[in-house]
Amino acid sequence: MANRPRIIVGLDYGTTYTGVAYIDVIGNNHGRSHNDIQLIQNWGGHGTDEKVPSQIAYGKDGVVTWGNLIPQRATGRKFWTKLQLDERNKSSERSEEFRRLISFLQRMGIADGLGDDDGGEDGPPEYPGKEPVDIVADYLTFIRERLMEALSSRFGVALNTIPMELVVTVPAVWSDKAKDLTFKAVTKAGFKTDQMKISMVAEPEAAALWTMRSMAESALVSAIKVNDNFVICDAGGGTVDLISYRIRAIKPDLEVEECAVGTGDKCGATFVDQEFISWLKEKLGDQYFNKIPADQREIGSKLMKEFNTAKMAFRNENDDYYVSLPRAVGIDDDLGRGIQDGEIIITSSDMREIFDPSINRALELIDGQIAEVMNRNNVVKNVILVGGFGRSDYMYQRVQEYCQERGLGALRPMFPWSAVVRGAVIYGMNPDNKGMVKKRMCRMHYGTPISELFDPTKHEPDQGFIDDDTGLKFARDEQAICVLHADLTDIPESKFTKATRGTGGGVFFVASFKIEITIRGNLLDFALLFDGERKGSVEAKYT
Repeated sequence: MANRPRIIVGLDYGTTYTGVAYIDVIGNNHGRSHNDIQLIQNWGGHGTDEKVPSQIAYGKDGVVTWGNLIPQRATGRKFWTKLQLDERNKSSERSEEFRRLISFLQRMGIADGLGDDDGGEDGPPEYPGKEPVDIVADYLTFIRERLMEALSSRFGVALNTIPMELVVTVPAVWSDKAKDLTFKAVTKAGFKTDQMKISMVAEPEAAALWTMRSMAESALVSAIKVNDNFVICDAGGGTVDLISYRIRAIKPDLEVEECAVGTGDKCGATFVDQEFISWLKEKLGDQYFNKIPADQREIGSKLMKEFNTAKMAFRNENDDYYVSLPRAVGIDDDLGRGIQDGEIIITSSDMREIFDPSINRALELIDGQIAEVMNRNNVVKNVILVGGFGRSDYMYQRVQEYCQERGLGALRPMFPWSAVVRGAVIYGMNPDNKGMVKKRMCRMHYGTPISELFDPTKHEPDQGFIDDDTGLKFARDEQAICVLHADLTDIPESKFTKATRGTGGGVFFVASFKIEITIRGNLLDFALLFDGERKGSVEAKYT
């Protein structure tokens, strides 16, 4: 690999926005730094931002549009599909979040964006005609096409000969099945080829990689020291994810280790939008609110775009913000409702009321993460805020206040909105993907069943059985967890151990093998090794 060129691509498919970044390297990345990472910013339409809306619309005429190219009043618009990939959201303990979400969409008159079925009491609705994984795959197909256009423009025909690695980011708290569905969507979108391999990294870990690398390679290096502990808060559109690290080394290479298991919740910027709609409905009253056509209060409408501008400008100062009401409301001036010249006035007090439920939940998550670090006899020095919601100055002010009250530092790195996708590229720059994070906290255990010699001191009597081949008594497991088929026909008999059958006296051969378990991102692979060679493997399926 010494002089082999590679292209590393980061893909951050988010609840509300998606980002893509890349870098080309030779060998072990000599001469390349975080400053060389390129973002895709030409998204078509009027979009030249770091990200593109995570939306796709299936028109009645069969035309499919996506991102910035979706007409404002398009039908069949699908959004927030990412939240559907984690089916744990249908469990009773998580369904409250989704009842709030669906209630929000119904108040906006756009519940069809998440399907026609109301989903009942146990979770979000299903999409009619298409599974969520297929909708995500359709959207990511457009992302892949735009990526390849950019890479072709940059590298020309040489692109066909350069190996690529795609690093996909996923929420820290997602189940293995949700990660597997994400992988399937990425694969269906055409990313997985002989030329491109795929790996995954947790979103807050990617954010930490970008933040620490950019700090270590700048004047901010003096702000980080060996043995410092810090919490990364990745506040995005749908979720707020957290993870904590301890700095092991800064030079010659930056090294960190996890000091708490990542946590998170669904309390991102979309829930601020939810509170705005609730506030607006209360302000106008049902009579006037219901006059607003559904397509004029949905995601991407003029109303929501103007609110989003006000949302990002809010700094907790005594400023008022003005959002144009659709003409259908029929009110030009009503000071009692805060309407003047067809615009509704949002005061600073109103903004705090709209923001605080989401921010308060995020602060609870930060508090819990700090407590986890302290439970392991460590002390947090800094809380680092990234993500689309993390761009909010008010959000950052609240985090600063929280930290100051506890003697902690609060930092927000360059490019907080694209920190995750930039960090995904940094993750991929290390060929063995071990790079900066040298130690991780154990999140779960995997194993395969075996039959061992019966021991009356540890096994129940009904577990015992006599093996027909050896005549020995073994203890059986209650169920088979992993079924793996292997072909040993090409192995010469000299490699096997000859033995005598216990009950019949016949001769048979014993094949001694090992089961190797490999975890690669979201993939869990079980392989049978005979004499050091893989003779069969099976990939875990999540149900």
